[in-house]
Amino acid sequence: MVINIEEYEKYFSEIKKEYKRGECTELTHRFAIKEFVEAINSHLELSGENKIIKGIGRPDFICFKKKIKIGYIETKDLFDISSEQGLKKILNSTQLVKYQNEAIPNLILTDYMRFILIRNKEKRFDITLFTKEDLDKGKFEITEELIKQFNQLIESFLDYDLPTIKNSTDLAYELSKKAILLRALIKEQLDEDLEKIKNKEEASPVYEFYEAFKELIKDAKPEDCVDAYAQTITYGLFLSKIGSHDGLNRDSAATYIPSSIKIIKKIFTNIAGDDLPSNCSWIVDEIIDILNAADIPKILSEFVFEGKHYKDPFIHFYEDFLKEYDPEKRKHLGVYYTPEPVVSFITNSINEILKKEFGKQLGFADDSVNVLDFATGTGTFLANSFVLALKEIRKAGLTGEAVSQLFLQFPFQKKK
Repeated sequence: MVINIEEYEKYFSEIKKEYKRGECTELTHRFAIKEFVEAINSHLELSGENKIIKGIGRPDFICFKKKIKIGYIETKDLFDISSEQGLKKILNSTQLVKYQNEAIPNLILTDYMRFILIRNKEKRFDITLFTKEDLDKGKFEITEELIKQFNQLIESFLDYDLPTIKNSTDLAYELSKKAILLRALIKEQLDEDLEKIKNKEEASPVYEFYEAFKELIKDAKPEDCVDAYAQTITYGLFLSKIGSHDGLNRDSAATYIPSSIKIIKKIFTNIAGDDLPSNCSWIVDEIIDILNAADIPKILSEFVFEGKHYKDPFIHFYEDFLKEYDPEKRKHLGVYYTPEPVVSFITNSINEILKKEFGKQLGFADDSVNVLDFATGTGTFLANSFVLALKEIRKAGLTGEAVSQLFLQFPFQKKK
């Protein structure tokens, strides 16, 4: 390991120079820290924002190792986290809580002097390169031991690999965390867009979605819109990943969305490329990273029973996702999926009872039997009952009029 004291001294000198000038902001030292971090480790590349974003926004730097994203750096003003009281305040802020709890497993938090590596909400390294007293004096002593410790922080940061997700429960949990943060970011963007519209300024595609959403649902609130947007993007990416054979990205996502789901395809035309604001787009890329790291074939195999798909992965997975994303909404919407073997057992039993106990020789297919499902949900019970009725008709040698009559007995569509 090379001990490059000169780069540390150069970094201190740049921070000191701006500090002596006074009126420093969070943006003042971003060029210095980017140059410093990339100089001490040639494998690390930083891509940063050139403005301060109000609210949660995206972290200040996205970090890449050989073009592969491995984490983020969030910068604060000088001295913001120098004290334990200041650190506690920052860690308990809405921004950092959401970063840690809902989206970012590999994050360096810094005020340009103190560097803290946070991995899955745990502090792994906590190193202070210099202090306010050092800046006031205009010099500091950097030891080889301190450099070794800082290099260990950077190496640990670089060594992070997104774990492969191998079951639907874990995937639903990870996607829900990203979707919760996406919802918050979309809400911030929509609030900003609504202000821009008041001032006759150009708004983002998020506002276009809001306008279209209000056309569909007249009494829709902004909260309903951002929730629909976040869910549609997250679940749409899941559907797209199932349909893709290669690595997914924002530009290719819409290609793999089934053409029958037009509303999702329409939204994806707005998230491709650079159309989605950068303070929202980074979390979409996080969702894509999760999906690309997931073992999708293994996850889909969970929905197979005795060689057949006994659970619709599109619908059943949504139940798991909604349970993590918004349990109250799941309860309110009644999104509970009954596995096919259970549905089959229940519908077959009812069909036999109709024949043996009520004298309906054709079971569900008898003209006097009407099937109603007051909590239809995914329609699994109705579909299974209809299939059993068709089998009864075939066994009885009936066709034509009997099949036409069958459609009247099953309320697949609301009567006008």
